[in-house]
Amino acid sequence: MKRNTRLLLLMLLTGLVSTVAQDLGANDEKYALKIRPIHVQCEALSEGENAAVAKASKELAAADSTGKIRLLGELANSCHRKSVEAVSLMLQDKDPLVRQAAVEALGHLGDPESIDALTEMTTDADWRVRFSLGVALCAFQKANASVVALNQLSLLNIDAPLTEGDIRARLHTIIQINQLRDATYSRKPFNYLFSLMDHEKEPVRKMLSETMEALKATKNAQYELIGILKQNINPNSRRKAAYWLGQLKIERSRWQLKEASEEDGDESVRKAAAEALKLLGATDEEPPPSAPKAKAGAKGGKTTKPAPRTVKKK
Repeated sequence: MKRNTRLLLLMLLTGLVSTVAQDLGANDEKYALKIRPIHVQCEALSEGENAAVAKASKELAAADSTGKIRLLGELANSCHRKSVEAVSLMLQDKDPLVRQAAVEALGHLGDPESIDALTEMTTDADWRVRFSLGVALCAFQKANASVVALNQLSLLNIDAPLTEGDIRARLHTIIQINQLRDATYSRKPFNYLFSLMDHEKEPVRKMLSETMEALKATKNAQYELIGILKQNINPNSRRKAAYWLGQLKIERSRWQLKEASEEDGDESVRKAAAEALKLLGATDEEPPPSAPKAKAGAKGGKTTKPAPRTVKKK
C-alpha cells in the first residue's frame, strides 16, 4: 500500500514538474508570438553513401537528450535523404525537446514523404512540439501540409479546454499560415482569433494582441481583415475586423472603413468603422474611384431593375 502511494506521489510530482517546465518555456524568446520567415528547405536531398550521416545516425540512439538535439541539427543540415529516416525515429523520443528538434529537422529537410509522420505529431501532448510543428508544416508550401496546419493544429477542438501553452502553439501556427504563398488558408482562423477577444484570462487576451501585431506584418492578414469587413455576412465579424483595422492602424483599409462607417447595414459595424477611422487620422488622399454597385449589408438594400427596352415596330 505504501509502495503504491509513493508511486502515485511520484507520478503526480513528475506531471507537475513537466507542467511547470512547459509554462516556463512560454517565457522563452523562442516561443514569442512574432512573425518568422518561412523555413528555407533543402533544395534537393542528396543520395548515396555519406559517412557523416551514417555516423550521426548511429550515435543518435545512444546519445543523451542534449546529444540527440545536436545530432538532429547536423542531420538536418546534411540535406541527405538517409537523414530523414534517422530523424523520423526521434519523433517518438520520450523527451519533448528531442521530439521538437526532430520536427524542426524534418521541416528543414523538406522531404514530402515525411508530411504523414509530421501529421501524427499534431496530437503530441507537449505544446512546444506543436509550436514548432506549425512552422515545419508550413515550410512545405504544399496543400496536404497546409490543410493539416490549419485544421488539425489551428482549429481542431477549439471549444475544448486549452492551456495557455496550447493556445500559444495555435496562435503561432496561424501567424505562419498567413505567410503562405497560397492565401486559401489565411482567412478561416480569424473567427477563432475574434473569439479570444472576450477570453476570461488576461494572459490569453495579451497573446491575442501580440498575435494580431505579428499578423499585421504577414503577407496575407491585412487583406483578410479588409475582406471580412467587406464581405462577411456576420455583423459581429465585420465589427471585430473594423476594430482591428483601427487598432493596427492599417492604412490600406481607410476607404473600406469609410464606406463601412457610412453604408454598413449594422449600426455597431458603422460605429466600429468610424472609431477605426479616427485611429488612422486625417489624410489628404482622394478615395479611389469605384463604380456604383449594390453593397452587401448596406442600408436599405433595395435595388432597381433597368427599364425594359422598347423595340419600335417597322
